[in-house]
Amino acid sequence: MTCVVPNCNGMVRTMSISKLCLQCYGNWTSHKEKGWDNWLILRATQRLMPEKFVNSQYDKIPLEDRVITRKGGVHVNGTHICRGCDRDRFIMNPTYHLCSTCTGRIQYFGETCGVCELIHESKIIMDWNRQFGILNCGNCKSKLRKYRITPDKLKEYLALVNCPLCDCILTDGQSPTGRCIDHDHNCCSYEKSHSGHARTCGKCVRGVICGHCNKAEGYTPRDVIAWAIKVDAWRNGSLK
Repeated sequence: MTCVVPNCNGMVRTMSISKLCLQCYGNWTSHKEKGWDNWLILRATQRLMPEKFVNSQYDKIPLEDRVITRKGGVHVNGTHICRGCDRDRFIMNPTYHLCSTCTGRIQYFGETCGVCELIHESKIIMDWNRQFGILNCGNCKSKLRKYRITPDKLKEYLALVNCPLCDCILTDGQSPTGRCIDHDHNCCSYEKSHSGHARTCGKCVRGVICGHCNKAEGYTPRDVIAWAIKVDAWRNGSLK
């Protein structure tokens, strides 16, 4: 019998009434306070997480050769040379002998971002987004967190070709014609998350414009009538 958790193909080896595999049963016993229905949805999303280091160029270190990184929460062997960056770092992943930075860069090598569809073939950080159940590159993950938008909305923004205000061709990156997600600064004050990143409320996001217009729409003198009318239409949502 397979586990009752969706997306889990583990075999039931316990006599539990819940009919869970060993991994899901252990996770359930640690998160019972969430309630069965909420935990089941969360666990089903977690089981969609792809296996790490599938396409990695590094092999596992034999068990007898792995460094002892922690013992009772204390660093016992100090630092070692990381296989990824060749630096003397604390080894976060003893299975592959990698530091924390190289683990984030290598663990999903060859996978595709669920938003921008960027294939991880270089030293970029690809991480699993538990909220939406997809893989995200660092750039997309920061935008989803900062502007509190959905992956589908961010895909729509990335697919926009021309700036709605000046009609220039939008590009990627930090150039003057680069895509900028515009939001109303008067709507909400920036909120600080636990990691210190500035975030918006998510309700004041108006869309995507180029870098030039993003700076100009807040500082252009009101005597420029045509521009002011266009900016007002953009702010009111009547200009798409």
